[in-house]
Amino acid sequence: REVLDWLAQKALPFAVPQVLAYENAEGWTLLRMSALGHKLRMHDKAQDLPCAIYESIAALRPPGAATHLPASGFKGLERARIQTTTQSLRAVADSIRPDDPIAVCAAHRDIGSENVFQRPCPAPQHESFAIIDWEYFTLCAPALTDRVGFWLGRRHRIFKGHARVDLDALAHSFLADFADAPGGGKAAV
Repeated sequence: REVLDWLAQKALPFAVPQVLAYENAEGWTLLRMSALGHKLRMHDKAQDLPCAIYESIAALRPPGAATHLPASGFKGLERARIQTTTQSLRAVADSIRPDDPIAVCAAHRDIGSENVFQRPCPAPQHESFAIIDWEYFTLCAPALTDRVGFWLGRRHRIFKGHARVDLDALAHSFLADFADAPGGGKAAV
């Protein structure tokens, strides 16, 4: 609730649900939110999101907050490194040292799932978007968190499919797709 109330005060280039009612009692919570509109449809994951959406979420980080944190400050980095079995991704993960600065920003952290809606129009306009489910939002995440989340979400069916997945090809595609992003493949990993 607090995040939605806070977002309602921001000038964002997309819509978010508004809190209409909230009650919290022992053993239950009620949260009633506004509908986003009948003309919105789930965003086609075959199309990336406009940069303005990623940038506006990232910019929610407070002014004056650190723009970089050491890699050692991110929980789960070592576990992720150990669990990485694809050689190309493992090589990049192993190159990340504990004192390496990692760019940080605010992140939705669930933008790769079915939480992005769009009004039908000939060409995507960032003003025609709505984003729901802000429960994982954070003011401090690695800078490419939402872009990587969307990349993974676009390939969700590949990962969940029954056919054998060529992880080496997907890893190569992942690193290539983020090669020109700020921080490159290292930041994406």
